[in-house]
Amino acid sequence: EFERPKIIYPDIALNGKFTLDLNGYYIINTMYMISGLSQEQNHYLLGILNSDIFTKLFTQISSTIRGGYLRWIAQYMEKMPIPTATDDQRATLIGWVEKQLAYHAELATLEKTASDRRFELSEKIGKADSAIDELVAGLYGVDAGDVALLG
Repeated sequence: EFERPKIIYPDIALNGKFTLDLNGYYIINTMYMISGLSQEQNHYLLGILNSDIFTKLFTQISSTIRGGYLRWIAQYMEKMPIPTATDDQRATLIGWVEKQLAYHAELATLEKTASDRRFELSEKIGKADSAIDELVAGLYGVDAGDVALLG
């Protein structure tokens, strides 16, 4: 399972820090993984898990430790509902996640350069984040005003 594509995430974080491992890395630190999914399922789930609304809903059930850090352990993760989507909603969300992954990959190659492209990619990542957050909030049946109320 460690060598297969998987979503990995840390035990302790302020918000969702889920990432897709396509290279078969072994987990060294205290991290968890979700494996056995297709590429489409991985991308859909990655969009849900990293969304602002998912983190805000997660704060309602997770224990916290000093500094407001959340515990992303199985006993809490198992309680989190993953919304269903129509084929169109799923395709749109997956499309944004794929764009976001491509932007991050390109940004990583420019990490040590002083390029205008880095700024442009950061803006595109922000736009993708906002689009994903809006789509996922809609899947949970929550509008922007409700998200703000959650803190």
